[in-house]
Amino acid sequence: MDIYDSFKKTYIETNTFTESFCLELFKKDKLENRPYNNLQSKILNKLNAEIENYEIILKKKYPQQLELFKNRGHLYEFPDDLERVKSVLEDEIVNYSKLDEIIIIELVTNLAKYYAIDEILNIFRNQSSYFKLVYELKEYQYIQFHKLKKIRGEDTREYKLMMNKKHPERKTKTSVKNKNIRIEHFFDFEDNEKYLIINYLFSLTNKNTKIPLTEFMKLVRIGGTFSDLSIFDNYIKTNNDTTYSITNKGINYYSGKSQVEILDSIISKLEKLNLKHALDHFSRLKGKI
Repeated sequence: MDIYDSFKKTYIETNTFTESFCLELFKKDKLENRPYNNLQSKILNKLNAEIENYEIILKKKYPQQLELFKNRGHLYEFPDDLERVKSVLEDEIVNYSKLDEIIIIELVTNLAKYYAIDEILNIFRNQSSYFKLVYELKEYQYIQFHKLKKIRGEDTREYKLMMNKKHPERKTKTSVKNKNIRIEHFFDFEDNEKYLIINYLFSLTNKNTKIPLTEFMKLVRIGGTFSDLSIFDNYIKTNNDTTYSITNKGINYYSGKSQVEILDSIISKLEKLNLKHALDHFSRLKGKI
């Protein structure tokens, strides 16, 4: 029996099944006009429950083998994680586990399902802006988790095609200071990033800091395109989830890893637009974390 071939077969089957499961939920929730956040929570909860289920089984029946599997990054230095999986299965688990073939097949099957679902969970959680676009535009053919293993969703051809569909004006080109900057970059910002930009601009009213009018107007243009129109509702509730509250708290609305992720994203986008003063501000913020 080739243990890695057995692992990979189950891994691919689990990927295919989970991808199909997510696809059906995307279609169902869209048909029912559910918000994306509702779909996202539903998928994350389901995947987390599946992972916990397999971890319970593995911890109960194969605790030593599970520990070896989890520690593969400390045991091998291959850049591709599947290479580390292959080595830990063949060199550590099979060679040093006195298990018969039937039990090894059961172990490998559970490890493969655990690994595949955990991988999809991380991709879906970390590539939210990509999957939100897929949902909004009903571009379900782009639900391909394997393509997002080693690349940010925003850097894919599929994301650019979706953004062009959502914002046809992105294709227009302009020239600033003899440097070609595509107008499409102005549409790359997520709403939460726009709230941080508004928070930054508002903070300038209490400081002596001045920025060039050209940069100020560009930032106003970016920040002012957020999608929440409830700000015009006189009866809006003042809770922690309103646009007002999120904008007022700024980076403090987030915590831990989320702070770094959103700052990294906004910094990379500001760099493309050469917005120096805002870039300096968010870089300093990141340095304080």
